[in-house]
Amino acid sequence: MSEFLQFTLSGIISGAIYALVGLGFSLIYRVSGVMNLAQGQFYAWAAFITYSLTSYFHLQIGVAVVLSVVAVAILGILMDRLALAPARSADLTALLIITLGISTLLEGLSEIIWGTNPLAPPAFGADQPFRAFGIAILPQDLWVIGGVIVIVLCLSFILTRTYTGKALTAVSEKREAAMLMGIDASKTRIIAFAASATVGGIAGILAGPITFVTFESGLSIGLKGFVAAVLGGVGNPFGAVVGGLLLGLAESYSSAYVSSLFSSATAFVVLLLFLLIRSLTDKGSQSLGSGSRPAFFAEFRLPSVIISVALAFLVAGVAISGNESYMSVLLTAGIFAIAAIGLHLLKGITGVLSLGQGAFMAIGGFCVGVLTVKLHVDPLFATVVAIVLGMVTAAIIGFITLRLSGYILAIATLALSIIVEQVALGWQPVTGGASGIPGIPSFSAFGFVFTGISLYLLVWALVVVSGLVAYNLARSNIGRALKVIRQDETVAATSGIPVALYKVIVFVIAGALASLAGALYAFSSNFIEPGMVGSSTSILLLVMVAVGGETGAVGSVVGAVILMLLPAVFNALSTTELVLTGFLLVLVMLFLPNGIIGSLEEVYQSFSHRKKSAKEKVEAVV
Repeated sequence: MSEFLQFTLSGIISGAIYALVGLGFSLIYRVSGVMNLAQGQFYAWAAFITYSLTSYFHLQIGVAVVLSVVAVAILGILMDRLALAPARSADLTALLIITLGISTLLEGLSEIIWGTNPLAPPAFGADQPFRAFGIAILPQDLWVIGGVIVIVLCLSFILTRTYTGKALTAVSEKREAAMLMGIDASKTRIIAFAASATVGGIAGILAGPITFVTFESGLSIGLKGFVAAVLGGVGNPFGAVVGGLLLGLAESYSSAYVSSLFSSATAFVVLLLFLLIRSLTDKGSQSLGSGSRPAFFAEFRLPSVIISVALAFLVAGVAISGNESYMSVLLTAGIFAIAAIGLHLLKGITGVLSLGQGAFMAIGGFCVGVLTVKLHVDPLFATVVAIVLGMVTAAIIGFITLRLSGYILAIATLALSIIVEQVALGWQPVTGGASGIPGIPSFSAFGFVFTGISLYLLVWALVVVSGLVAYNLARSNIGRALKVIRQDETVAATSGIPVALYKVIVFVIAGALASLAGALYAFSSNFIEPGMVGSSTSILLLVMVAVGGETGAVGSVVGAVILMLLPAVFNALSTTELVLTGFLLVLVMLFLPNGIIGSLEEVYQSFSHRKKSAKEKVEAVV
């Protein structure tokens, strides 16, 4: 019994941390409609600042806490004013990418300032545990639990008894009506971001002495807070507390009674089941925002043709020059481009925001790894099996998630990525765990082994084939139906379009392309491990599509090339790579919201329209 109570306490502590981060998510979403992937950075930065103030400046812990909370509150306000407020009319993908860019930038800054070693702010009291009811309790555990209770009570009082709280509620429920009543929506938004950052910062200060903090902690804890917010109902701060506690308990119990290696996977399985049940019981689709921009036709207009030719010359030039360094970079770019084209079909054409492409890459990579290394299967046959397995999995996931949309669908597919990643980590006898599967042979077909230039040319030939598949699908009757689905699923359904079937078809095609990319990745590296194709890969693929542009497959390829070349370009500035990458993402989303190719298309169309208008005026005069 004492063992069960110990694991329950551990789950409550973890859940309390997730609850505070999730509460911050919900506060921002209520007012701005933004799901802030940088929320976890407030957690990390507050812990780091507190550590610095007490360790280097020898301030009292109380003073350090106040200064740290004020600092992250200002950071939250600056994030909104400088990056999010100017892009408030953008669709949810652009907003997600902006917050991801901010998170990456802050992560890079924290690495530069505080290094890579785990750090911990000082505990608020004694660090020796005491026993009660047969379990060991750290004094800091009580501070975490007490902190959650106090914050929830204070927030409840503010939202229900103060003008500011009622203004927050009014803006979240009906922004236009609130503004007509004299409520300053902009000021309310600033308060929401400051409050969200404050809550996240307090979570980091309270939990830091127990969990320790690294520069990478922000994104991981932020994703857990994201899940807590969804479990409790996005936009419901008190529901986020319940969701966080459920998530923490699920992780603790699965760690105790299943395996510590599968704890995160078990928690996200619970999330998927929860979302499935919710989607089947609700009458409407679970939409928390959908793309507001019009669907773009994936046609090769002039700028796309120019970019395609330029890419072809770049690929051919590197192959001819034999520069192994850049050939390796472009080889990886080509592999990721194949998976990104699949995501373009989902997001760019159908409007489905998926964060699960990395899962299918993992399925493809580990499938060929297991078949070729452990079962000595022919690489070509192993690749076919990997693609089929990816398609079957995609069909199942497509069926489960077809009633979901917006952020809910994004978190469901992200849960898939995390589940696959955790299974790959925990299923050590098959996948090799964290060590992965070494010794994967090079890809071969009909007796010919593809290595070096031959593999490079094969990958880029498959990029072209994948692009043509996407191009022809976009121009087909199914493609036109998918664009209607993107605009309005209700209109599509009333027009006789089988929405569910078409969405599953797109999931299957995207899954096949990602599985193929994962298999090629394993063959090219002769190795596969979970970190190569984890949940971060899914986010990276989304960034590739957004940066390149959703207008067509060419945009996905351009995005993949740029994102893969960035580390090589910034190699001399390796210490600032994350900062520069995050800064670039924010700039692209702010000033090129349709991506590089989409923006070029807009410029070209505007120029063509002006030229045509001028010609018509001249003809009218003549």
